[in-house]
Amino acid sequence: MRTLKIRGASAPEPRSMRRLSWLAGILLLLAPLAFSGCGDDATGPTGRLEVAVYQDGRTGVPGKQIEIRETSQSARTGDDGQAVFTLPAGRYVVRAYEIALPGPGRPWVEETIGVVAGETVQVEFFDCPLCR
Repeated sequence: MRTLKIRGASAPEPRSMRRLSWLAGILLLLAPLAFSGCGDDATGPTGRLEVAVYQDGRTGVPGKQIEIRETSQSARTGDDGQAVFTLPAGRYVVRAYEIALPGPGRPWVEETIGVVAGETVQVEFFDCPLCR
């Protein structure tokens, strides 16, 4: 019967350890750069989102807070009741705050939309002044 002896790896030399820790430090410093294109800063083809808040189907409601949930983008509607966003292609939840609706009060209403590169998507919210 044969006996096979396997030698374990020897302990690394101090010089090798310094090199390894130096390389690990460089990788830790460069790691954030690898993910810098993620999230709100994503580049690529974009589309346009136009959000309108109306009272009677024609009159825009100024000052309503609009938020795009998957991003850090938000804006208030202008004098015409409109807020405009430029977004990378994808699906988003558009949230409008302080919109009065029939029934129990809610702090916001939201709509899920899809943005397509090079196209404009329009979302309308109806603010019921008699429902307050």
